[in-house]
Amino acid sequence: MGIAAVAIATDLDSIPAAQFDRWCQSLSATAQARAAAFGSARRYRQFVAGRHLLAQLLATGLEQAPQAIILQLSEHPDGRPRLTGSDTYCSISHSGSAVMAGFSQLAPIGVDIEQHRPRGFQRLVREYFHPDEYRAFEHLEAEQQSSWFYRLWTRKEAAIKASGEGLTLKSLRKPATFPDAGSTWVTTCCLDQGCLDHFTLSIAHLCSREVLLYDGSFSKGELQPMPNLPGSIC
Repeated sequence: MGIAAVAIATDLDSIPAAQFDRWCQSLSATAQARAAAFGSARRYRQFVAGRHLLAQLLATGLEQAPQAIILQLSEHPDGRPRLTGSDTYCSISHSGSAVMAGFSQLAPIGVDIEQHRPRGFQRLVREYFHPDEYRAFEHLEAEQQSSWFYRLWTRKEAAIKASGEGLTLKSLRKPATFPDAGSTWVTTCCLDQGCLDHFTLSIAHLCSREVLLYDGSFSKGELQPMPNLPGSIC
């Protein structure tokens, strides 16, 4: 049978710096080397926290000890995390103070989360989106542009991650749909309440089965099941 699950944490900034170093020491040698290469403390913490959250999620979903899962986590040649000796698909995303991790035993999965902040939305849509999407953007009211942008951007990134195509200008400029429309299940959640205030996230899963959702807040110590997320499900 198999399952698919996603965990979300938005309290990255509340974690002591020493905790990230302890988490990093438990990662594979390859992952530790990647973490050490980041010139930014923020990127280092996001990377380490993403691997830690994924290990927690896998341990919960697969009913294994977190230490055993961490030993099985390795790095795919393209940089994606993977579970050694397993057909389990994994995906990680981070933005600002948020980290999101997902896995599926059923089909490819991709996740993306974005923290809302001021951006040059018109320039980004013109440069990175499909021409038809840019024309749609131009017809929006100013107050609609931010939510529209984050909805499509996260959907694009999640779908690209699930496809394994790689984030390039060519892949971003494709319309925001999954390549195999007959079997795609994409959930886009535009969230404006609770711990997910000011974030938009998307999950792309090449399967029609439900994805389990967890609150992965690090301050809580363990994953907590979440109810259906508010927002639009497409």
